[in-house]
Amino acid sequence: MGRAGRPSRRTGAPQAVDAGGQAAGLPGARHRPGGRAAGKVIFRIAAGRMGLTFEEFRSGMKVRSHSVTVTEAHVAAFAWLTGDWNPLHMDAEYAGSTIFGGRIAHGMLTASLALGLFAPYLYGTAIALLEVGARFLKPVRIGDTIYVETEVLDRKPSEKYRGGGVVHLRHEVRNQNNEVVAVVETKALVGGGRWPAST
Repeated sequence: MGRAGRPSRRTGAPQAVDAGGQAAGLPGARHRPGGRAAGKVIFRIAAGRMGLTFEEFRSGMKVRSHSVTVTEAHVAAFAWLTGDWNPLHMDAEYAGSTIFGGRIAHGMLTASLALGLFAPYLYGTAIALLEVGARFLKPVRIGDTIYVETEVLDRKPSEKYRGGGVVHLRHEVRNQNNEVVAVVETKALVGGGRWPAST
């Protein structure tokens, strides 16, 4: 747990490989041989140099986030913020009588946590989130630990924002058993440079 009873979110540094399994070679990256998949060279982005510019996002590039454990506090806070008090999420006795056999996290809580896990790659470079679509494949329960594997599907330069453009991303949300629990697709407008505080 972090300070003031808040759950600690970070359990590892962000990692990235390109489509061919080679380190993407971004500035500020530290190479670490022997990644999680055989034959891949995975790197960690150096502290203080998290956000990627539009040009640094490459089609086919893949990144893996740190992880977060879903807690009672997450579910309760999300219910307060959204007003979604569905007993499937909040009432253990009711939820136990359903096909899920117990309480599950809100689907949009899972999607929101997924985007938060990916967020370090856009620190200081994101201009706007343009589109979000999600499919929920398996329930996420309190106590599950999730992380995100993201692939860059496409990128299109912007005529309005010089040096920037739209990046199309596919985020696979996985649990502690490496099962895909959700797939979230986003399109983000990303700048060609960084805000001064992020360099």
